[in-house]
Amino acid sequence: MAAFIWDMDGTLVDSYFAIVPAVLEACGEFGLSFSYDEVYAEVIRTSVGAFIKQVSTTHNLDPRPIQARFDDLNDSKIDMIRAAPHAVEALKLLSEAGHSHFVFTHRGGILPIYP
Repeated sequence: MAAFIWDMDGTLVDSYFAIVPAVLEACGEFGLSFSYDEVYAEVIRTSVGAFIKQVSTTHNLDPRPIQARFDDLNDSKIDMIRAAPHAVEALKLLSEAGHSHFVFTHRGGILPIYP
């Protein structure tokens, strides 16, 4: 029996279809304009929070209202999040073989999951 630690985004799910448009829209409402590719690359490299803090500092803005707006927009786009191809099948097969699963996410550390 083994334990698997999974990274959430890019492994089990792809939420960037929701995250990047929410960042772009939130930033746009505060007069900040970026390309999809710019936001995607930076969010993958760091996090949404780090991106918002960095651009807010660069443009002398308070990051809190931008982050709050992103949070609202991101919540409204949750239906855009999809499981990665074959993720459910892999989790099920490994679980049936008696293995444990944990998900790592920068949002909350390591969480146990049970498919």
